[in-house]
Amino acid sequence: MDKPNKVFLVLGRYGEGKSTFINTLCNFFDGGPCDTELKVAIPNEHLVQNRMIEVKPSEVALPLGERGRTTKQCALYQFRVPLGECDFAFVDTPGLGSSHMTEEEVKMEIRKCLTSTYASNIHGVIVVINPTLVGQDSQKDMLCAKFAKENLPSFIANNTFVVFSNALDSNVGVADIGFPSSQSVCMNNKFFSNPAGSYDTNAMVSAFEIIGAQILWPTLAEMTIPGHLSQQ
Repeated sequence: MDKPNKVFLVLGRYGEGKSTFINTLCNFFDGGPCDTELKVAIPNEHLVQNRMIEVKPSEVALPLGERGRTTKQCALYQFRVPLGECDFAFVDTPGLGSSHMTEEEVKMEIRKCLTSTYASNIHGVIVVINPTLVGQDSQKDMLCAKFAKENLPSFIANNTFVVFSNALDSNVGVADIGFPSSQSVCMNNKFFSNPAGSYDTNAMVSAFEIIGAQILWPTLAEMTIPGHLSQQ
């Protein structure tokens, strides 16, 4: 594909659903849900990669004795909207607060996005948060907001959309995680955490409706960056 015209960083704490969110997007853009198998762009402990031509080097297995995988490098996942209206791309980033990378290593990796070939088209940030883990530690709750404020250009940090993952509803508000003016949605995408073949098609259809009607349009499609007109 050509260089995407709308790029969004997917930011979040370690293990709270960034890669799962991108896998859900992959199924949305690639025609799922289907009657055969989930489309997997980013492998996890249950599912192997079966989409995207390039095998991304960003995902690595956890050390012996730990289950799952972790994101060690930023990776761009690009999707084309039907009829060529717009190309969306989402950058999976290493999780904040991970014990597998130092804070400085995570910062350095995410900052590379700002000098990449697609940097000029970064429109904003999608923050993925598991609401059931909010309220246990106020410092951790504010981790994403603190990182965005300290490490991203202000227009990117201000163009923020919050996805409360693995939840049909939430008592947690955007102000609780440091993004008081951001829009948000709740999305139940637990189907990627289950063993292969056991996903809930109805839950996926609901997730697709949220992506199409509340995340991509009109919210992300209408986000602009200084000096740019909205590309729809």
